[in-house]
Amino acid sequence: MYHQNQCKGNVIVSDPEVAESRWFTPLKGDPDYQKSFQDYGLLVAHAHVTYTDPEMHSATVEIIAKHKDNTIGLTYVFDGKKQATSSASFSTEQLGPLSIQVQGSDGSIVQLEPVDFAWNAPPVRSRGGDYRNGQKGAIVEMFGWPHSQIEQECKSLATMGYLGVKIFPAQEQVLSSQPFNSFINPWYFMYQPVSYRLQGRMGTRDELRQMIYTCRRYGIRVYADAVVNHMTGSGNDANTHHRTLVLDAPHGVTKLLLYKVVILHTIHKGSIQETRLHRNSLLSPMLLWTFIVSVLSTLGRILLT
Repeated sequence: MYHQNQCKGNVIVSDPEVAESRWFTPLKGDPDYQKSFQDYGLLVAHAHVTYTDPEMHSATVEIIAKHKDNTIGLTYVFDGKKQATSSASFSTEQLGPLSIQVQGSDGSIVQLEPVDFAWNAPPVRSRGGDYRNGQKGAIVEMFGWPHSQIEQECKSLATMGYLGVKIFPAQEQVLSSQPFNSFINPWYFMYQPVSYRLQGRMGTRDELRQMIYTCRRYGIRVYADAVVNHMTGSGNDANTHHRTLVLDAPHGVTKLLLYKVVILHTIHKGSIQETRLHRNSLLSPMLLWTFIVSVLSTLGRILLT
């Protein structure tokens, strides 16, 4: 599967058979099923937001959804209101996050991450010393700080004259219950994303939103670090033939955690938006290889002593 689904020069079109690898998320009743998987084994969906005016005061939200069975009808639910069409328009009358759900006529349901619109983010407060409206100045990198703790520092950062604050990737990252190189979840694991859900080790989506809003009210801009367009590698232990290091590997090889198909998010002008779908995968081959070398090195030292 890995060799079938990799780019060759400028040829980026995958074989149609690769699409069959979409449906490997465990279903309800399967041994590996977790509640957070919802019905992604049958139904996948994501929200695409398009702002329709330069001031970003109105937007169209289109739900891109696909069921494993093309004969299944789909219903789209925006803030509790059902409709047969997959898109809806919103304006500044929409206060707060937009709830979205997709329902299949077979009973399958997927609850998407909420959509945060740009117009609900408070403007960056003007203050003295804000050079060129934020185009030049000093920012503070909060190295691995939780969102809630950064929020507590917003007022002090503004008082000291800083332009903004940089945060670590906010998406869901790989987590392990076992030490790696004598550390539990070292800092670089924050750059090993397993999804684009804004529910990472730095805090929840709600805490991220609250931190952004608080900082902007004090005149502090928030700059987001992000890992986009790929997940941490080495396959999916629900499908051991997809980008696994060993063919026909037993279930669970290279396993850290099992993750579901997820929704991609980006932060734009203080708001949080959904833009595209991404599959899940596990521990990167480089990290696994480093781990193997570390183990062999330790065994070598033991044997030589």
